[in-house]
Amino acid sequence: MNANLTKRILREMPTSKSIMLRAKHGVGKSSVIKQAAMEQGINFFDVRLSQCEVGDIKGLPYLDAEKGITTFLKPYWWPRDPNSKGILFFDELNRAAKDVLQAVFEICLDHRLDGEMLPEGWRVVAAINADDDYDVVELDPALADRWFMIDFDPTPKEWIDWARAAKVHPAVVEFVARNNNL
Repeated sequence: MNANLTKRILREMPTSKSIMLRAKHGVGKSSVIKQAAMEQGINFFDVRLSQCEVGDIKGLPYLDAEKGITTFLKPYWWPRDPNSKGILFFDELNRAAKDVLQAVFEICLDHRLDGEMLPEGWRVVAAINADDDYDVVELDPALADRWFMIDFDPTPKEWIDWARAAKVHPAVVEFVARNNNL
């Protein structure tokens, strides 16, 4: 699926459905998600799961002495405004530790974390590198089945248009234009 169709799906699919992009590294998975959020004028939080521990996702425990319970402080990226809209983006999902994946499972499936619901206007999106050449973990079928999977494959023209707008050196743009097969 190319970049434009991917952005359309991110715009039009109900936010209750979590979306995952699967592609080789370096083709713009993260960039197209961020672009989609910017084009929609909504928030965007990028959480790199390969660099996280379970506490970075679930939050840190604290004692609520008044209630006599232990609860978890939400991470800085957890949306607090119930009327806000955005994309909560989990990059490198298949590079995350198993306990991190378990914490993400609740967010992608139920759109909640430790009992607190993600605001209705927020979408959960993830990206994975898909190839046998990477040091990644195989996703548990129960987790993998919870996502609307997009095999992301931007066209060379989409990249060239982006590169020109981003002022990528003309020699690089010309190289890609002449070598679409690469």
